[in-house]
Amino acid sequence: MAHLNCDDEALTQLRKAVVGKYGQLHGFLKKEVDKALKARAEKILEKNNDSTK
Repeated sequence: MAHLNCDDEALTQLRKAVVGKYGQLHGFLKKEVDKALKARAEKILEKNNDSTK
């Protein structure tokens, strides 16, 4: 897994949310981080495409 420099509070909230959803972190934290990063990348790309039109 890549190293991310992020706010401790944001990571703590994500960890708690993942445990609440799946009952554990192992294996699921990476999946949720990947989904969140992909969704954010899509929004940024979409915004960039809209602004260049």
